[in-house]
Amino acid sequence: MNIQANWCPGMKPLIAVDIDVSNNFFNGSLPSYLFELPLLQTIVLSNNNFQSHPLEFSNLSSTMFLSHLGLSSNNIQGPIPSFNMFKNLTHLDLSHNDLTGSITSDHFKGFMELNYIDLGANRLNGSLPSSLFELPLLEYLKLYNNNFQAFPHEFPNLSSTMLKTLDLSNNSLQGPIPEFIFQLKSLEELLLSSNKLNVTIYTKMFRRLENLTTLDFSHNSLLIEANVTDLGIEANVTTDLGISSILRKWDVNLASCNLTRFPSFLRNQSRLSNLDLSGNLIQGPIPRWIWQFSSLTFLNISNNLFTMFEEPIQNVSASLYFIDLHSNQIQGNFPTFLSKQLYFLDCSMNNFSSIIPSDISTYMSSTYFLSFSNNSLSGNLPQSLCKMSYLQALDFSYNQLKGEIPDCLMRMEYLKILNLEHNKLDGHIPDAFPQHSALKILHLNGNLLRGRIPHSLVNCTTLEVLHLGNNQIYDVYPCFLRRLSTIRVVVLRQNRLQGHIECPKLNGSWQSLQIIDLSFNNFSGLLPGEDFKSWVTMMLGVGEKQNRYEVVGFFMRKYQDSMIITNKGLQLEMVKILSDFTSIDFSFNNFQGPIPEELMNFTRLHVLNFSHNSFNGQIPSSIGNLKQLESLDLSGNKFGGRIPTQLASLNFLSYLNLSCNQLFGRIPTGTQLQSFSEGSFLGNAGLCGPPLTNNCSGPILPPPPSKVNSDSGSFVDWSILSVELGSVFGLGIIIMPMLFCKRWRFWYWNHVDNILYRVFPQLDFIYQQHGGKNYRTLRWRSQ
Repeated sequence: MNIQANWCPGMKPLIAVDIDVSNNFFNGSLPSYLFELPLLQTIVLSNNNFQSHPLEFSNLSSTMFLSHLGLSSNNIQGPIPSFNMFKNLTHLDLSHNDLTGSITSDHFKGFMELNYIDLGANRLNGSLPSSLFELPLLEYLKLYNNNFQAFPHEFPNLSSTMLKTLDLSNNSLQGPIPEFIFQLKSLEELLLSSNKLNVTIYTKMFRRLENLTTLDFSHNSLLIEANVTDLGIEANVTTDLGISSILRKWDVNLASCNLTRFPSFLRNQSRLSNLDLSGNLIQGPIPRWIWQFSSLTFLNISNNLFTMFEEPIQNVSASLYFIDLHSNQIQGNFPTFLSKQLYFLDCSMNNFSSIIPSDISTYMSSTYFLSFSNNSLSGNLPQSLCKMSYLQALDFSYNQLKGEIPDCLMRMEYLKILNLEHNKLDGHIPDAFPQHSALKILHLNGNLLRGRIPHSLVNCTTLEVLHLGNNQIYDVYPCFLRRLSTIRVVVLRQNRLQGHIECPKLNGSWQSLQIIDLSFNNFSGLLPGEDFKSWVTMMLGVGEKQNRYEVVGFFMRKYQDSMIITNKGLQLEMVKILSDFTSIDFSFNNFQGPIPEELMNFTRLHVLNFSHNSFNGQIPSSIGNLKQLESLDLSGNKFGGRIPTQLASLNFLSYLNLSCNQLFGRIPTGTQLQSFSEGSFLGNAGLCGPPLTNNCSGPILPPPPSKVNSDSGSFVDWSILSVELGSVFGLGIIIMPMLFCKRWRFWYWNHVDNILYRVFPQLDFIYQQHGGKNYRTLRWRSQ
């Protein structure tokens, strides 16, 4: 809707003080007559879709009282307009638009009342004018997320500055930080992250910033040193700088600054509250004094080269609730010295090698998030984990844990994420999920789990990711999971699952399904086209919005779900499941029949792998509907007919394998199909044309069906027939009594099964029910 529909220029001007029409759908140009209202003090038009501003702000004559102008989060384009008639402005917000050009020295000249400027998240560039820093009442200057290249060329007059917040993060500022920055005596927040600064910062500079509470130099290339000359101390002294006695509660962010050692000036920051040194090159032990700051609540030293905890560790701060140590080289035992008030602990991707303490709940009674993935922990999962009653995320993946999974883990009230993949856990998956379970992500793949898929999973009504692959689960297709409408990912690959996957008598839909992997099992039968109709996420039109995956809560958002996906012929690990990625992998089973036409409606599908089954019929011409398809593998089946020309219209297709089928005819020419290797088409005796080397000469006919020679029935080899008859007669003497004696029959086959089981270690017994009775059968173990 256009705002002109609500304010008519021909109407008599209204007397108004404040106008706020933010968070609507207004568009078009900003109407100038809004600014002509007498006594107008505040106008807020943020979060709309205005594209341009009035051309002549400077010609307005009725805006002498305007003090607050909010135009953030629109689509306003072009250079910053002149605000010369708004001399009484105290608050100006043009952030999150599409403004271009530079800020000139005249833009804010004479604005003696201006207190707040936010021009962040635009496309402004050039140098920062010194006049911005000379506004006498300005306290908040936010120019983040632009493309400014340089600080002011002239030294500003800071005699009357009141600046408290200076946010220049995410720009392209280069060179040294100018000296005047450290003369802003009222400064509380200094944010210079994500620029191109490459300079040595001497700690004496911070002594002038008496009110500084937040310092963010992250994602630059900095060297922080003591100025030994000015401090009058010896050159080898690197600690006890004595610069912090006057500092208040202080947040320091020096992430990704190429630091190689722990900044020594931090040792005396008694009011240090938040410290982020992640993404540097700091090595050696973690200094023991870091645990003793009484006000420290947040510590992130992840992605460094730390190797151990410096001991002895004493007087650990009771206020520390967030610790991130992931991606270091820390060795030793499970840390039990931390505060009981700890909410978040990430020690993943280190070298911890002990067992999990049997009384772990004693040390971590308040923990919400606990991760020790990618370490070398051993032993069993202790029952005391279940006493961590606030736990929402538990990740012990990629360790050497063994034994059974405690039943009580599945019954934890608040647990949303459970990841125990790639350990040596055995036994059955506990069938103990309670009603209204909070579980969202369950990873148990890569263990030695056996038995059946627990039916109580239907109680996990918010479950989104289920990964049980690479185990020894004996079961049929879990139709009951169809009741979970929230599920996005189902991976059951490489187990011992069998039977059909059709669920005709069960209501429910997988309307959110993005990834399904049933590969390397023993499923058979036809694919259920009717069931595919409920997989609506794979059918959404291109550009249509989907519900993005996010586990609710601060601690959950840090967790990145990952899994192995077979894509483009390779097994790749997705570190994070993208919100719009879709994949179907039914490879290495025994599915039969044609590809269901319903599957050709999956216009958002990225990966389709039906290789190594017994599919037949023709490749549907409607495969051209799968416009987002990037990888297609139909190899090792019995597909016949010609390759449909519509296959060449898939512009994103980068992997194709049609080998080892019964296709014939010319490979469509003049298309991208010629860009694939010869191996994509080998094993089809009737195919010809590039990229194959055999040319299409003469008429192209389908390969003749195999048939028995009609003359072969006129000749009988009696010498062979006599041997066959003798063998049949001898076997009949043994078999006939078993046909009429049930007890002999059972005795015989039980002995045969036992012999085969001992001779062939690849065979396993499977227990099935038919007619209310249990039967034992042999089955070849999946590799």
